[in-house]
Amino acid sequence: MDKIIIYISNYNRIGGVETFVNNFIKRLHTHYDITLMYDNVDTLELVLSIFEYCNFEKIMPKVKYKCDYFICSSAWGYEPYDQIDAKKYIQMVHADYGYYIKGWNFSYNKHKKVTHHVCVGQLVADSFEKATKLKCDAIIYNLLDKNVVPVDKVKGNKLQLITLSRLSGEKGFDRMVKFAEQIPCDYEWNVWGNITGIWAQAIVKKFKHLPKVKFNGITTKPYNEIAKADYLVQLSDTEGYCYSVIEALQMNTPCIITPFTSGNEQIKHKKNGYIIDFEVKNINFEEIINKIPKVDSFVENSTEQDWITFLNKIR
Repeated sequence: MDKIIIYISNYNRIGGVETFVNNFIKRLHTHYDITLMYDNVDTLELVLSIFEYCNFEKIMPKVKYKCDYFICSSAWGYEPYDQIDAKKYIQMVHADYGYYIKGWNFSYNKHKKVTHHVCVGQLVADSFEKATKLKCDAIIYNLLDKNVVPVDKVKGNKLQLITLSRLSGEKGFDRMVKFAEQIPCDYEWNVWGNITGIWAQAIVKKFKHLPKVKFNGITTKPYNEIAKADYLVQLSDTEGYCYSVIEALQMNTPCIITPFTSGNEQIKHKKNGYIIDFEVKNINFEEIINKIPKVDSFVENSTEQDWITFLNKIR
């Protein structure tokens, strides 16, 4: 059985990269001998939660490691390439690099050992190639947790909204304030994400006049919360291939999003959600409230077989 080391520099309790790593391991552990390697971890409970699916190891200075495939899921933080002896070195691309390189103090510098780049969506691949002039070798969409099963929704007398997001500037919290201020019906909006940091607390304060928007901290079981909602709301500036959106669709929950780059890959306006403009103007709330799309035929864009086929191809 071929050995994979999948690496994440900072293994936090929530986040798209962390969800990718967890689902990759759960979906592929019967096909490969997988070791999860990390530099920093938020809590060891995270590691123990996937203990049954893989080995795990903290990267140690000057120690050498050997595998068939090394998959680096982080684009920043400590890079352990020089400590890894692998046949193939794969760098994951999760974000819209065009946005990050243009708007943030970020640049991607390909390590000399990297043999392949895998992008988690078509538009992620397009922006990566345009921004870096490098080649995307495969597009394999984010995998979901196959153990999750949709549940029947019960319509209540309030509009139920949910957001699962890191609390940071590009995630569109100023837009969420504007959106909430315009909702013409009774509603409840539950926001899940780490609220302990200084910047996160500054975001929470912006909603002080909106008591129906509740910040609940971290949840490690997002599906339970998504199942209660009429819509998942994600009003970001940018997303790669947004995990919370596909997790919502998996639970037959439509989404309200802004037209961030990859949003059109995930949401079809009025079919499985609504796309509103970045200015949060001219919103048809009558339609959103009274014509909630029925999502009942969601199919993943990629499966574990796409990874198996790709890894066999490059071996």
